[in-house]
Amino acid sequence: MDTSNSSSGKPGWKVGVLAFSGRRDPDWPISEALASQLEELWQKLPASSKPVSSPPGLGYRGCYLEDPRGRRWYAYGGVVFLTGAKGGPEIREDPSRAFEKMVLRTAPEGLLPPGIMDKF
Repeated sequence: MDTSNSSSGKPGWKVGVLAFSGRRDPDWPISEALASQLEELWQKLPASSKPVSSPPGLGYRGCYLEDPRGRRWYAYGGVVFLTGAKGGPEIREDPSRAFEKMVLRTAPEGLLPPGIMDKF
């Protein structure tokens, strides 16, 4: 079963979760309004220069927001990385994991693997 909406051919904002091994991770489109809220939240997060730990090799490994221009915000474990932006990658601290939670709460019902939201 392909849970991805990325093959729709429509440019736009999308989010997704990195959780599977051996099959495609789910992604889904979100509205520009919701994407703007996530961008605003990102802007409020403090910059980080702390070393970042890697997610586990299996199981939940974070989530992301991607814009039509190819920028990607990746959230896991209290940090959010922005890649694809002018000026290079940026890392911001998110100890409450607000960005990550907001992304995950946009998932259509039944799409996330069981137990992911229990981590928060």
